Amino acid sequence: MIRKMLRLLSLLTSIAIMLSFIAGCKGDTDSEESEYVYVSEFFSVPGTFEYVTGICSTDDKIFFASRITLNEKDGTYTAKIFSVSVDGTALIELEDYVPAYDVPGAKGGVHIQSIRVDSNGNIFIEEHGHFYEPGATDVNETVLAYSVLRKLTDTGIEIDTILDLTEFQSSFSHLKLFGIDIDGNIYLHFSNMTHSNTSVIVFNNEGSEIFRLRALSNNSSLIRLSDGSIFLADSDSNSGFTLSKINPATQALDDGYEIEFSGFFSQIYPADGDFDVLLRDHRDLYVFSMETGETVKLFDRVEADVIFDNVFYIKMLKDGRILFVERAANRAIFGRNRLSLVILEKKHISEVSQERTVLKLASLGGVYSHYLFNAVMQFNRMNQEYYIEIDLYDDLMQLTTAITAGQVPDLLDVSGLPFRQYATSGLFKDLYDFIDSDPALDRSDFFESVLRAVEVDNGLYQLFPAFNIDTIVGNSLFLDDNMGWNISEFKAVIENNPETARYSFSKADFVQSAVILSIDDYIDRVNGSVHFNTDEFIQLLEFANTLTPNTMLRYFDQIDMLTTGELIIANVNLGQFTQIQIYHTILDSNVVFKGFPTESRNGNLLSLNVGVAITTKCVSDEGAWEYVRMLLDKDWQMENYSWGFPLNKEAFNMILSFENSLGRKIHAGIELQNLTQEDIDRFYALIDSLTSTVNIDTELLDIILEGVNDYFNGRTTAPDTARIIQSRASIYLSEQN
Repeated sequence: MIRKMLRLLSLLTSIAIMLSFIAGCKGDTDSEESEYVYVSEFFSVPGTFEYVTGICSTDDKIFFASRITLNEKDGTYTAKIFSVSVDGTALIELEDYVPAYDVPGAKGGVHIQSIRVDSNGNIFIEEHGHFYEPGATDVNETVLAYSVLRKLTDTGIEIDTILDLTEFQSSFSHLKLFGIDIDGNIYLHFSNMTHSNTSVIVFNNEGSEIFRLRALSNNSSLIRLSDGSIFLADSDSNSGFTLSKINPATQALDDGYEIEFSGFFSQIYPADGDFDVLLRDHRDLYVFSMETGETVKLFDRVEADVIFDNVFYIKMLKDGRILFVERAANRAIFGRNRLSLVILEKKHISEVSQERTVLKLASLGGVYSHYLFNAVMQFNRMNQEYYIEIDLYDDLMQLTTAITAGQVPDLLDVSGLPFRQYATSGLFKDLYDFIDSDPALDRSDFFESVLRAVEVDNGLYQLFPAFNIDTIVGNSLFLDDNMGWNISEFKAVIENNPETARYSFSKADFVQSAVILSIDDYIDRVNGSVHFNTDEFIQLLEFANTLTPNTMLRYFDQIDMLTTGELIIANVNLGQFTQIQIYHTILDSNVVFKGFPTESRNGNLLSLNVGVAITTKCVSDEGAWEYVRMLLDKDWQMENYSWGFPLNKEAFNMILSFENSLGRKIHAGIELQNLTQEDIDRFYALIDSLTSTVNIDTELLDIILEGVNDYFNGRTTAPDTARIIQSRASIYLSEQN
């Protein structure tokens, strides 16, 4: 067994893991850097909270606000403020806090948008209230609406209401952020103050306006640095931004620091020590020094056991440790947030010890791969015996070359890969064996039709937490009530309903779906042959070329037109229970999931965003299965996967029951109706109908689409297109084999 030493630090109930130190401090040599690591400590804040909103911290305490529902039926709510130590202990509610206003008997309530703490430990909150009549159907029938900036003690007692924010806010402008400098001056950062850009208004500590500034763009942010000064980060491009001090003495911006930053920075935070600010984009964390003008990448999401998708707040503490606050939700418990704290600390390698077996997860880093990466972070925190490292590859060729050279990972993210080819080559282990030998699991715990749809030669070689369904939904008053249709029946509906049987998928999309649904008729990976130069494929091309799709139709357009009867069919990707409620509501339960036309009349297509396989070279089946098994857990699926239907039937039913039990629910301007048992049965029948999945690698798909688009654009004939695709696909498949 291959083993890798990982030196770990265990502190009481927290789990600590080692992270290779990527960015050294100024003056460090390479040899010095290699002697240090980042050690992560993890703490869970006890309990769950409803809609955690504003958050800030001192060096030893975190303050945050949460919305509290008082009466779900009446639609009344209030706000509470909490504090917790940075180690997750000493959670308390600031019981002396009372909202500025209350309207007994009215609907609505109060929420806190932002929190800040000044140099004296006083708490400033941005508080909003919106109350309306109990019988009102329109929330604009307001009894009282207010927005104020209040100053509180550290127990929540009001010291003063500093500002009435209402006069600065309208339908065109709103308060984005506010800050308090070391002298108590207040900085309000507004969006769209003049309908086109952002303004900063500065007040003294008594609430009197001092001066105003104008930012370059809406892509700007306020930040208080460790010395108590307030800076404006402003950008009018995607190549970087300017960081400028707001100077109360000159009532202007000081000369700024130009920071080159590829991509879009999503958050900026104060740093300490050798650096001035922390910068975060969608996946990486950087630091910037004003003294040197240097921007350094600390680590990315696959190098730190931090779940970047859940990160709500970051702070570099005075001692150089970095605090992350993660906020996670649960799809089956509406508006419940769970908070976790992660602290990274730089330590000398001699200070840490212990070892775990290392497993490798290889990935191309697809759009949805972050779900698997998040699961890795959670696994590494909880598991004391195994540790998973993520290896990212730039493209399929690089990954294939590595595998061919014998660098086979233990686990493989199969998103965008030629999965069937890999499976038939013997690269993966059959996961049915793992399910069947697990005493706590049974195949019936999951949707078996979905599992069968991804089988290869009766084996299960990938697993996944959730699935989507690509289909054509229709109004059964104009179609028949039966699921499925063939191409002739599809053509007849279009010809008989030329005004309402419109669709948004392109000609190429139509061919793509037809190929995917009949992939085994076109691709024989076992024998290394392809079958595109056939009369059937030529006829498919010729029929697709007669279609006149409206590719300008978008999701909400289709919803509106199905509601009014202007459409009787729509192609959709189903991944949310709300979507099922929408179609049953707007079509008055006259819903039929026809699927894409195919001669088998079974055109509902399973769509997977992610999947993971265990390779035959895995150094520890037990460790790899523990990771995959976590993805199948009902609680993990409810808390961590936001788009898709859970594969675990218990999680599926819990979320469905929850979604179907909510009160008044508005989506796209439509008041949704709860599903009847007949509606639910129809939904289950849709899932049971799944027999095919999008199971074609992207490079082969590109060959097909390039050929068919040449035909649709008049550059080739259908027979020539079939011959060209046949030739190119044959060469590609031969190279891959």
